[in-house]
Amino acid sequence: MEGLKFNLLNIITLLGSLQGFLICLLFVSSKRFHRTSTRFLVLLVFSISMTNLTNALNEIELQSIYPIIGFCSNSWSLLIPFSLYYFIQFLLNPTYKFRKVEYVIAVVSFTQLAYQLVEIGWYLLASDHIIQYESMLYITSRSIEMVGLIYCLVVIILVFRQLRTYQPLLSAEPPHIQEKSILWLKNTFIPIGVLWVLWAIPLILQVFVPGFQGDYFGPLQLGMALIIYWLGYSVYIYRDLWETKAESEAKLIRKQTELSSKTEEHYQKLLKIMQEEKLYQSAELNMTMLAEKTGLSNGYLSQIINQKEGKNFFDFINHYRVEEVKQKLNDAKFDHYSILGIALEAGFKSKSTFNAVFKKFTGQTPSNFRKQLQND
Repeated sequence: MEGLKFNLLNIITLLGSLQGFLICLLFVSSKRFHRTSTRFLVLLVFSISMTNLTNALNEIELQSIYPIIGFCSNSWSLLIPFSLYYFIQFLLNPTYKFRKVEYVIAVVSFTQLAYQLVEIGWYLLASDHIIQYESMLYITSRSIEMVGLIYCLVVIILVFRQLRTYQPLLSAEPPHIQEKSILWLKNTFIPIGVLWVLWAIPLILQVFVPGFQGDYFGPLQLGMALIIYWLGYSVYIYRDLWETKAESEAKLIRKQTELSSKTEEHYQKLLKIMQEEKLYQSAELNMTMLAEKTGLSNGYLSQIINQKEGKNFFDFINHYRVEEVKQKLNDAKFDHYSILGIALEAGFKSKSTFNAVFKKFTGQTPSNFRKQLQND
């Protein structure tokens, strides 16, 4: 087509978007990829790919031939951080459950897409009329993008904090998956933080500095294309993160779940083992080890913990550890022990993890908890 402006960046971006769509198709069509975390990964990759595709089409000026493309550019800036956050939530904690307020966040995130669809419909039905409101639509679009920018920053901060706090959750997985998970998460989120900067600075200048005409789509598009290429590479190199359990194990879990009459018996056996053998004192304890001790499968044991305790494996084990620390801090025999020493004996691996988990369960830091006991 005459008048179109193709360059190397546009080609890389378009190919990256194509790969992103192929990744989504691979996940959706394969029976091996049905984790909830993977569904949010599909939404994340699709949102990034659509954002890059529409921006690239604008860059090559295809909107001069098909003006409707100009109304599709900013449909995804709220869905990207939304899908990113819940992808991490369900990757770290497969039993995670939505809270009521989170359904509101989901509705708000999809509202942007709904708004864009209304805008496109308006254009198709009354293209001459919509031009009169071009300035208003531009301001609305930029306002939504600014909200998306802030939303994304909040998500990045929450995710980085969560990765530091909940890294031990991966101990429920086999060691080779633990290492892959940690490495992949770090290699993915550092570039995402850089991308946020590439998005934030020019956008803020464009909104608040009159006459600023800087092109911020170029570096951002390239960065997003590289993220898509990285995710595509990860599908093969880190496939253990996405694959669901084998069919035979899934059938075994369903069979055991049907034995509801024995669930209470298994639960009481679990509690007895935890109280008498104090397995939680081992920092290396994981789901597989506990399942072997109880004679149950990983999946069935996880269901029992979730149904009976309302906790995931990580919180279930750490509850025992925190209770032991609280008991010893309240015992005069341990006054000469350091808090960290008590925590390590209870099964915590590090000071940072202990502090975060203790505050999560008690609402206080360990030092404040001890001071309160001493004052009482």
